Amino acid sequence: MCRPSSRENNPLDPAVITVGSIHGGTAPNIIPDEVKLQLTVRSLDPEVHKRLLAGIAREAKGEALAANAPKDPLIETKAGTDAVYNDVALTERMVAAARASLGAYKVVEIPAQMGGEDFSQFGLAGVQAVLLHIGAIDAAKLETARKSGVPVPGIHTPQFAPEREPTLKAAIGAGLAILLDLMKAS
Repeated sequence: MCRPSSRENNPLDPAVITVGSIHGGTAPNIIPDEVKLQLTVRSLDPEVHKRLLAGIAREAKGEALAANAPKDPLIETKAGTDAVYNDVALTERMVAAARASLGAYKVVEIPAQMGGEDFSQFGLAGVQAVLLHIGAIDAAKLETARKSGVPVPGIHTPQFAPEREPTLKAAIGAGLAILLDLMKAS
């Protein structure tokens, strides 16, 4: 099912299709009536996202036809995991407030991420929005990971273990500084 992105997408336009869950059958020797695949489709461009979804649907239907399946596959899409686009002016203002509170070296801008977030719906609805990431890993562990090339556990893994106290202090400090700045008369 990953062929739509590799054959039809410009390799400079990031695209990811993840099969995160497969459910089907109750026994190893019985062909199930149904198999359910749950996918996450990620891209930074809405047009790429549409192409990926169309390719997945086309390939699923083609596989069902090739297998002489008794019916077409049921393909359901759920909205809400689009790319997040931070409001540029609001981001600059929030970064300045956070840097003033935490120190410039503790607030860094990160490159675009390939996550899919329901938070994206605020921006798509026209709300000025910024999604912040709060560092949760001990700085020494992060440096060791960078040097070794072995990444630290991600937030959606069972190994993720944030450093609670510094993470909470940074989040509360940055949040308070940003809120106070936003409450000032513009």
